[in-house]
Amino acid sequence: MRKVFFFKGAFVAAALTAVTAAQAYDFESGGLCYNILSADEKTVEVTTDGDETLYDELQDVVIPETVANGGVDYKVVAIGEYAFESAPITSVSVPSSVTSMGVGAFEYCESLTTVDLPASLTAIGETAFFGCASLNSIKIPETLTAIGDAAFYNCVALAKFDFPETLESIGQSAFWGCEGLTSVVLPNSIDCIPYDAFGSCTGLKSVVIPNSVEIIEDGAFRECSSLESVEVPESVTELGYGVFSNCTALKSAKVAAQVTALYETFENCTSLKTVELPATLTILSKTFFSCSSLEEIELPNTLEVIGEASFFMTGLKSIELPASVTDVGSTSFMLCDNLKSIRCMSTTPPSAQSDAFDNAYYNATLYVPEGCKGDYEAHVTWGQFDKIEEMTATGVDNAVSAAGGDVSISTESGVIVVSGAAGEVGVYTLGGAQVYGGKGGRIGGLPAGVYVVKAGGKTQKVAL
Repeated sequence: MRKVFFFKGAFVAAALTAVTAAQAYDFESGGLCYNILSADEKTVEVTTDGDETLYDELQDVVIPETVANGGVDYKVVAIGEYAFESAPITSVSVPSSVTSMGVGAFEYCESLTTVDLPASLTAIGETAFFGCASLNSIKIPETLTAIGDAAFYNCVALAKFDFPETLESIGQSAFWGCEGLTSVVLPNSIDCIPYDAFGSCTGLKSVVIPNSVEIIEDGAFRECSSLESVEVPESVTELGYGVFSNCTALKSAKVAAQVTALYETFENCTSLKTVELPATLTILSKTFFSCSSLEEIELPNTLEVIGEASFFMTGLKSIELPASVTDVGSTSFMLCDNLKSIRCMSTTPPSAQSDAFDNAYYNATLYVPEGCKGDYEAHVTWGQFDKIEEMTATGVDNAVSAAGGDVSISTESGVIVVSGAAGEVGVYTLGGAQVYGGKGGRIGGLPAGVYVVKAGGKTQKVAL
């Protein structure tokens, strides 16, 4: 089920509720308040001062490993929920005795700049540093395994975060709005990048997604307006909605993921020029909405559905729809003002909504397989094109370039046969997309269609 993006103030409301429910502390020592967790084990947590003003003058906080009260020495093992919420502290040092940090422990400590966390700490709680707008330095222990939801939400000054190899999970919206982050290198211990995890990190220029990642949830990197390139590894089997939407500086993307659908993935990526799609892809939906710099793209032969607004207002000049395409949705190519050539490889006109191609009905030429022009002209949607031409195999045996006289290019039983070529052989669609590059010989695995073969200085069209 698709999730709805969090309202940016959702965690704020939760914090306010928690503050009003704060419990009184058991005792105070050295300017800090404590609750006794276990009288038998002599353990305590640092806690909030409630509605009092004990923390109003706090700045540099050094939490002790032990604290005495009533003749008893207690071990400090935790920082309680909302312990320092909105306190004016500038730095904090946490002792090695502390093993847990509660929800909102340092929430809205807007003057906090430096944090030193101990190796004993394995998890950072939800909203722990939410809204710490001045936080620019934090020492992360190599033992850390979990970062809670919105833990560093809107920590706008945080410029660097070293993700330890022990880290197993990152919470939703964990680094939302961390504008100072410029690079993210995730460890191989992570298998999921959750919802909005790095959303609106507007300074983020590069991200390394390891091969351990299997799931990238909705909006994980949306609105990262400085991100320039991205590669999604083959290990990814689930890609959520709008993962890279509104990444307006994104120029190139490679999606090697084993996914079958891309929903709003690159919506409003206005600088996107180069994209490589997965070979398993069957569905597009608003995938390249408003990608105004995208002039060309190669669609995989597995693609079946080009959904609503998939290429709405892109810069496409030409497009080849593979024979596998069975459905073209509403406004799929609307406002593609530069689109002049559409090659539909299916011998049967795919189902298509009447507004799928908009101005292209008048501005573009529709090319269809030989012998299929009548079927396309009779179709309620495809028949709207003013210009429909057949892709013929006429002159297939004639070289476009006469060079390379010792090179032979022919077809046999659905494969291309190239002999006499000493260098690399290239096979291209009529739209210019390369579908093969390598040695000559028998080149198979290509769907039926017309191709351009370049070998040893010779260029020739062939029909399969």
